[in-house]
Amino acid sequence: MIKNFLITKLNNRTILAATVILFIFFLLIRLIDFNFFGNIKRSSFDYYQSFFPISYEESPVSIVAIDEKSLERYGQFPWPRTLLADLINKIGKAGPIVIGVDILLPEEDRTSLKKIAEQYQLDEEVFKDFYYKLSNDQLLSNEFRQNNVVLGISPSYHRIQKEKPLKQRKRYVIEKGKNVSSKNFYYYPESIRSLSILEQNAKGIGNVGYVPERDGIVRKVPMMIKIGNKLWPSMELEMIRSSLGQKKYYISKKFMSGQRITLGEYSIPTDEQSQKWIYYKDPLPQQFISAADILDDTFDSLSIQNKIVYIGATAVGLSDIVATPRTAASAGVEVRANVMENILSNQHITKPSWTYIFEIILLFLITLIIFYTSLKKNIVLSISIFATSQIVFPAVSFVIFRMYLIVIDYTFNFLMAFITLGSSYLINYLHKNLIAKEEQEKRQKILKEMKFAQEIQAHLIPKEHKQPEVIYGINIPAKQVSGDYFDYLTLDDGRIIFTLADVSGKGAASGLVMSRASSLFRLFAKQGLKLSDIVLNINREICDRSAKGMFITMVVGEFNPSTKEVFLINAGHESVLCIDHDMKSSLYKSNFRPIGIVDMKNENAIEPIKINSNGGKIFIYTDGVTEGYINTNKQELGASGVEQIIKTNYQSSLKEIIDQIVSVLTISQQDRRDDITCLGINIKS
Repeated sequence: MIKNFLITKLNNRTILAATVILFIFFLLIRLIDFNFFGNIKRSSFDYYQSFFPISYEESPVSIVAIDEKSLERYGQFPWPRTLLADLINKIGKAGPIVIGVDILLPEEDRTSLKKIAEQYQLDEEVFKDFYYKLSNDQLLSNEFRQNNVVLGISPSYHRIQKEKPLKQRKRYVIEKGKNVSSKNFYYYPESIRSLSILEQNAKGIGNVGYVPERDGIVRKVPMMIKIGNKLWPSMELEMIRSSLGQKKYYISKKFMSGQRITLGEYSIPTDEQSQKWIYYKDPLPQQFISAADILDDTFDSLSIQNKIVYIGATAVGLSDIVATPRTAASAGVEVRANVMENILSNQHITKPSWTYIFEIILLFLITLIIFYTSLKKNIVLSISIFATSQIVFPAVSFVIFRMYLIVIDYTFNFLMAFITLGSSYLINYLHKNLIAKEEQEKRQKILKEMKFAQEIQAHLIPKEHKQPEVIYGINIPAKQVSGDYFDYLTLDDGRIIFTLADVSGKGAASGLVMSRASSLFRLFAKQGLKLSDIVLNINREICDRSAKGMFITMVVGEFNPSTKEVFLINAGHESVLCIDHDMKSSLYKSNFRPIGIVDMKNENAIEPIKINSNGGKIFIYTDGVTEGYINTNKQELGASGVEQIIKTNYQSSLKEIIDQIVSVLTISQQDRRDDITCLGINIKS
């Protein structure tokens, strides 16, 4: 009765006013872009890609992948630059158009002969070949000069590199049309770059960063970004520019159609932020070539000849994994290859400004028609009109996309029948939550296994010594599994054999090497061997059985409580600190190379160091102590900071001194970069 009365009293003006109010409400929801509705809107783009995937029988782009096969064949990454130079050389001989290195090389190669010579302070006259041979970085740079190579630059909000890049030669100019503004381009104050020696001989340098959307999916890639006060093109643009021999980019803007970047014969449409939509293709396995096959000369040169080549990491744990509309996990270099293929094939997805106006007008018309028919006619007619609109509008949108690759968002108009909209999308929402829950369960399982490994490893760290005033140590892992350890055991004659070590790297691999080294130490120490024999035997076993690139810095020592004598061997570790009762400090540097690098059988090559303690205290610690942060400004404690804490608390027990060091390192609540491990010995006691 009341319903019939209200319907009969509503006139066209009231319905129009109500329609406008409802339309404004929907428009506000659209503009505010709440997460739920935003995800629905973004998912429409994913549906286009699922229904109309792009495919190639043969791609003009090849990817040289540093994959699991390559790591198994040539060892852990980063590889020596000589190996990368060999890789570039062999790719170059196959005749590619251009080579894009989707790997940043910001640090010097530590395997260069000069670096090794400087590290171990080798005599310059005897080892002059080490000092004057070209560095590995220079050898790689020379290969860049011989080939058409483009390097990457990654934008950053924080300066990470200590090296200030050299002033680059002017490779290109960027011209903008009168109505083009770069104020909406992504801006970053800093960047992460490869070494200047490498950049100097590269034919181009382009941005390799991308900006995932709220749901973590990469749907666009910036073609131009601003770093400081300079515009930087993407790696794809730089690869094309260097291939064409062009010197100029031109950015233009057309009314209601967005911006365009013109480079020679290529014209790339972008939005106001200079972002390009990515049209993802079906997977193309033949596009990938293992770097191991290149280095072993077992690849077909035709797979590279006259093609654009990317070099990138795809191995699990090494590559930058991103989510795309087509897959939950894709290697970053594969995303870049998709962008390059879009440009070369001139298949660009766009969303011009007029599509937003079209969507808003259509939203108003549907709101008006359904609202009017529901109140003035009957609900059946309104449902029929709604159902028809939800069939016709998506169909038209898909046709437009199929023919012109223009994206029109059809999902938002489903709000006109909220219950229908809610029921249809609730299933999708629950489905996504189910997948998220499944992933969470997998992560929990992994965390549980890591916790179990942590518990096992904890048993390898010795319990507190029965005389903690004589010797005391602590180990706090930065991650679930530690790559540091310390140990001590008392022999029958009262001597205490002790060690503290730091395995290269972090995580599970370092933890496994640590476990093995710990077992070897106890095995050989219990046999009553000399310090030099213990170190040589551990070194031999680690060299024989450990993976390439893994090594251990270690201090092994002996303390005789009766004679108050301390002897030790420092195998590539941090300097051992001794402070006597007169507060005089002494540092005992490394007298042997790190464990696991080269096997050595001559025990005379190692002479244990005798500590002149004068009844003081000895402290051994890992770089997780000296490089640990002591405040929110990421200031490191440093060796001087450790020494100051010890001297300030010198009269306290070993436990109190070490606990004070730990409290300073953990008070800032900063994430630890490395494990905290420290061992103290009180000679006087």
